[in-house]
Amino acid sequence: MKEAIDIKEILHAEAIASKLYFDPWSFPSRFNWTGRHGRSNTNANATDPVNAVLNLGYGLLAQYFSEMLLERGFELSIGFLHYSEQIYWNQLTWDVIEPYRIMIDKEVKNMIDDSIFEPEDFVFLKDRSHLILKDRPFETILERFLQALNPLEQKSLPMIRKIEKMLLDSHLDDSKEGKDVR
Repeated sequence: MKEAIDIKEILHAEAIASKLYFDPWSFPSRFNWTGRHGRSNTNANATDPVNAVLNLGYGLLAQYFSEMLLERGFELSIGFLHYSEQIYWNQLTWDVIEPYRIMIDKEVKNMIDDSIFEPEDFVFLKDRSHLILKDRPFETILERFLQALNPLEQKSLPMIRKIEKMLLDSHLDDSKEGKDVR
């Protein structure tokens, strides 16, 4: 990472790390797990139960962080790593959640081990573009995620304070150099 020349090299390293992380994952064949797919395969429209539940968990994780960051006055449309000219919301959130995704990953594995959801708990849209979770299993999965995320604010506070300090220090440096910081 220290030798990366630009953001593309960092994103490439992230993609390689993600592949190495998810490749060893395996689940019973009924879950149709073929791995975690990158942006080119539109994770947003997961077509297997494991990716669908991971997406739900990551979405909840992002919501938690968005609320925490907004309460502290952060501008969510400005990210460090995540950037898109088409999407202007939550870019900072998606940067900040990276170290905490493992909480979701572990909970999804635990839910599969505990038989909390099965492939039959999902239905495809008519065009088969993505899965929708039925109501009863959705409520159970949501409850499990909420329990797993309960300690999130306390666990993440040191990182959030570090970001606040970094931004404040940068602001103070700009002030000392006579830059307009309004």
